[in-house]
Amino acid sequence: MSKGTIEVQVHWIFIAVAGSLILLFFAGFAVTQKRAGEQSELAGLQRNLQTIVAGAEAGAGSDTRLRVPGGITYSCDGFSVGLGDVGDVIVFAPTELSSAQNEIITASREWRLPFRVANFLYVSSPAVRYIIVDDDPGRESKADALFRALPDAKFVTKEKISISDIDKIADQRNTKIRLVFFGSMPSLLSLPGITDTPREDISAVVIMSSGNTIDGTGTVQFFTYGGGTFTNTGNPLPFLKQESVMGAVFAGTAEIYTCGMQRALERLSLVAEMYGKRAKALYDKREYGGTNCQPAYNQNAFSAMQRKQLTMGGITDIDNAAKQIDRQNTQAQIYSCALVY
Repeated sequence: MSKGTIEVQVHWIFIAVAGSLILLFFAGFAVTQKRAGEQSELAGLQRNLQTIVAGAEAGAGSDTRLRVPGGITYSCDGFSVGLGDVGDVIVFAPTELSSAQNEIITASREWRLPFRVANFLYVSSPAVRYIIVDDDPGRESKADALFRALPDAKFVTKEKISISDIDKIADQRNTKIRLVFFGSMPSLLSLPGITDTPREDISAVVIMSSGNTIDGTGTVQFFTYGGGTFTNTGNPLPFLKQESVMGAVFAGTAEIYTCGMQRALERLSLVAEMYGKRAKALYDKREYGGTNCQPAYNQNAFSAMQRKQLTMGGITDIDNAAKQIDRQNTQAQIYSCALVY
């Protein structure tokens, strides 16, 4: 082989090596930029979630949509995107949040008993479908009240159907489906029209309450559809006011609902203690209207509100105490006394 031939071969080997190094450099640069972009997007989501959580503490906010870099999860310990523990913020959400549009929705509602206690934060995805089953479609019903209370349809994928049309529910390729029943779970219920949504991603909650309202007390019970039939996941759990019913609708599991309601009762205990101290101070100071005002400052109802057990008996006692405090505040207004709240 001649010297010239060897020099040409070496030349081309050098070019090939140099070209490979250049390609590796740009490929590595592209991967680095991609990771940096994903981290930046994730950091933005974390900031948005932190703002929403902080806003939920300050006041009931408007319903919103957020872009997310991918699916996130939620448990009682917090979100999986680095936000971590949400502290004592009362959150109700599915265990998994994902959608083809990479969006989540948030909404907050004020919980009053009768004074403001806290704001409930609801988090979900447009890909989660909420089906409210009306067992009394001929007149104003609990299903109507719940449907109106849920965020607007431009944020939440919701619909209301008659109980006679359950077997007509068609598949819309949702990531999850949550059915909401009132009174009891229909026997021998099947969903022949749902073929694409996995059975383990279909669930139901049954709401039971006296009268024609969900803005009082009652119970909620959670069901799964994993085996092709609905099976309850535990005993019924109590609710208190419409906002906690919404919490049951959004909560992915009974455990998430229980976690949120336990935090709510902890907050209620603190707020009731504060108002109880104010009532005692007003009772002790005769210049605040004299003897006509003193019955309005009875502290027994505030003490009853400081129970933290999520039981039907405990919830009933709190509800009765809330009504008593409302009557006392009305009495204070009638006699032009200083108000407790």
